[in-house]
Amino acid sequence: MNNIKFGNNVMTWNIVCALALLALVATVVYDFVTPIPSAIDAKKKEIQKQNDLRRDLRQDEERYAKIDSEIASFITANEGENLAPQTLKEVNTLAAMTKVKVKSFRPQRPETGADVTRMNFVVLCEGDFPNVMAFLRAADEPGVPFGVYLIQMASSDGESDKVNLTVGIVAYASPEIDLAPQQVKSEVGEQKTSG
Repeated sequence: MNNIKFGNNVMTWNIVCALALLALVATVVYDFVTPIPSAIDAKKKEIQKQNDLRRDLRQDEERYAKIDSEIASFITANEGENLAPQTLKEVNTLAAMTKVKVKSFRPQRPETGADVTRMNFVVLCEGDFPNVMAFLRAADEPGVPFGVYLIQMASSDGESDKVNLTVGIVAYASPEIDLAPQQVKSEVGEQKTSG
């Protein structure tokens, strides 16, 4: 080892050439040993990727359709001018099924967006406590075309189980939804009042 001196001499250049030759041989061996990806394998991977994307797209479309139908169940198909009468009709139907008396129905100012009109209503009701609770449960059932956002309850008098109920509800309308107005099924109230 003492005889090796690096610098500008023949021994240094021989070592550099040997290392370069070794690197060249290693590159050639690596090139022959590693498998070359074939066009068939690349095409199979591409087809598999496309199939996976199509499957994901179908699943996303199914999820979108389900969510869209859930949203559409809350939206009445009209321009918004019939929203208050339709909502009043639905509230009266629920009240009749649950034996609750609607004392007042007050529409609030509508909020109109690009695609949807939102309208809030304040409904004052009176009835026996079990009937009022049945009314609230029926109003929260799927298929009812409005949502409840406010519930206030107070005793009418200290002598009976009569209560006054203030309910804030919200209804949506859109001219772009192609659905008939949702109807409240009479079974909802019958199930709730009998149970």
